[in-house]
Amino acid sequence: MGDGKDKKRQIPGYKLLTRLGTGGQANVYKAVQISMNRHVAVKVIMPEQGIAESELGRFMREARVLARLRHENIVQAIDYGEEEGIRYLVMEFIEGESVLDMIERDGAMGTRRACEIAIQICRALEHAEGFGVIHRDIKPANIVITKTNRAVLVDFGLARPEETDLQLTMTGTTVGTPHYMSPEQIRGVEKLDGRADLYALGATFFHMLTGVVPFPAQSKAEIMASHLREEVKLPEKCPVNVPEYIFDVISTVMEKDREDRYASAREMLAALIAARQRLPQQTQIDLPVLGRQEEELAKKLAEMAAERDRLAEHARLLEERLRSIEAAKVPARPARTQQVDAPGTISEVADVNPMMKVDQGFFSCGEDEGKDVDSPRREVQVDAFWVDIYPVTNHQYARFVAETGRVPPKHWEGDRPPGEIANHPVVWVSWQDAVEFAAWAGKRLPTPIEWQKTARGTDSRQFPWGDIPDPRRCNCKEIGIGSTTAVGAYKNGVSPYDVYDMAGNVAEWVFGKFNVHGPSDVGQVIRAVCGGSWRDSIMRSRCASRRGYRDGGRAPYVGFRCARDA
Repeated sequence: MGDGKDKKRQIPGYKLLTRLGTGGQANVYKAVQISMNRHVAVKVIMPEQGIAESELGRFMREARVLARLRHENIVQAIDYGEEEGIRYLVMEFIEGESVLDMIERDGAMGTRRACEIAIQICRALEHAEGFGVIHRDIKPANIVITKTNRAVLVDFGLARPEETDLQLTMTGTTVGTPHYMSPEQIRGVEKLDGRADLYALGATFFHMLTGVVPFPAQSKAEIMASHLREEVKLPEKCPVNVPEYIFDVISTVMEKDREDRYASAREMLAALIAARQRLPQQTQIDLPVLGRQEEELAKKLAEMAAERDRLAEHARLLEERLRSIEAAKVPARPARTQQVDAPGTISEVADVNPMMKVDQGFFSCGEDEGKDVDSPRREVQVDAFWVDIYPVTNHQYARFVAETGRVPPKHWEGDRPPGEIANHPVVWVSWQDAVEFAAWAGKRLPTPIEWQKTARGTDSRQFPWGDIPDPRRCNCKEIGIGSTTAVGAYKNGVSPYDVYDMAGNVAEWVFGKFNVHGPSDVGQVIRAVCGGSWRDSIMRSRCASRRGYRDGGRAPYVGFRCARDA
């Protein structure tokens, strides 16, 4: 690692190996995730660095953003936490070379290769666009090309959802890299949208094609002034022949007025794919003279590329349709049949878990005393979010298992749950299983604070229904059932937001770690779970109930539900 001090500062569950560089004011290390024995990248902020609150906010926001995004062309978040003042974000380790390094070493790229990279990053932006996320720092240094030629977008430290977190980027403040910044970003426009990222991708595409930045001025002020006033032009001595239809994509996406650009990443992606299809076939492989075998290979590669694009477009349309279906269901109250106040079954087994919106604002969080509770009592502000009305059921998890090939819970009959528990909360799942399911569903796990606000609302009640510990309102130890029950079976135990099973039935995994200190915890990652379960007493089902289980652990009384930013 970089210095002796860092060698003494390890993170439980990870062994830091070598320093890779910096990301913002954080140090980035190559590390080993001990439980999985795999290499990861860890971004770390040490307490002695004295980082400003705004930078810490960006660091935390990067963790939240990456937790929502799951795409082959976006670096994946694995873990986030704080240990003895050390804040860290764990991501997949991308073994490759940045586009900037490639340009600085080799100069301009071939037209087709630059186009391929731009298409892959545009696909990443389309995915982020679906979640309302703006990267805000698209540039060659933030694109890594793997050994298998996969382009991966990294460094989401400046990313944010559209029109949110404005306290971290005040109006008039310029954040980004001047050579690739859109005019509205330079002006410090308050309400940026995804078209700022498209502009930056256009500037990056220009750099890949020509080997030079669009406006190679000497000073930062001159660069920014050029982006505001000058039209982009190819250099007089361009090292490669850039077809007009390729440059048209760049000039369109780099229009000064964002209203004149492509309206979305999807539009730009369609334009890039259409332009690539017009490229001469001989540029598909990098050989000076093509023999018969090479020509056949180039032909097959062209056919494979066309088929890949056709399948990618088909998959995109299917994803769009699924998102629209889910979005239409989010605000709706769930249809319920045979709803009962006592344990029983609900005949409807839903494929999609309906969600309820929890509004932004303060609430009374924690308790001043008690065993296994969040403490102390304090006022906490939470941003608005959506949360599943029910815990994830066995039936819903079975779809995830079928589509991803993940190992099913051990109490199932093969890869399907027994019919009598199809509408029960899924159990025997690890924290990582829950994280992977949430990402697959386009959601995330709630934070412990979000979970607690969902359970208790804005007042200081101890239970979702009030302050009286009434076992008849949830599936707890005193009832004596001894197992899970169907979700939503306790109508008189709903939370103030009409969310079910926030007390009893199953304790639930949440995003983050559980800070414990003891000899048995050394070298282990302990995850947080909230709420009580069927085997816990009613007093362990309070809204502020929280405890820890080891990373990778599974239990018959721990399940989860999902959340999503509003």
